Amino acid sequence: MCDLSIINLRHCEPVMRANIIRESLADELLDGYHPDRKRTHYLYIGRPGKLGNPIRVGSECIVCGSKHAKGETLPCYEVWARNEMSTNPAFEAAVWDIGDRTLACWCAPDKCHGEILRKLWRESCDKHYESFLCEIETTDEHGISNLEGRV
Repeated sequence: MCDLSIINLRHCEPVMRANIIRESLADELLDGYHPDRKRTHYLYIGRPGKLGNPIRVGSECIVCGSKHAKGETLPCYEVWARNEMSTNPAFEAAVWDIGDRTLACWCAPDKCHGEILRKLWRESCDKHYESFLCEIETTDEHGISNLEGRV
């Protein structure tokens, strides 16, 4: 599996930074897959995007109710994101769309929710791959494949 990168937007040239954010947020406004749309190599994962961390430093946490300092939101973000993966198809699709793209956020290389997104993406890939393997490996009690007779 490929290793995903996370870049810090503060270190990007202003034009590049603006393009990454604009193109990523524009992708979110599109409804479904558009084959003619050029997909950027970078994916903005900050606020207000679908993959942004909704748990703000110093504000009441939507998961535990505490006020977190910088770097302390990540355990709650993981709880929140895992819940979103199981209940919000749009969030799950956004995670699945990460693919081999470089994630762009303001906090990298410090602790970043991008690491959690990377983990969720890998788990999602594993789940889809496992599901695919189950589909092709399923046999009945007589050893007959469920794929027998398919073209």
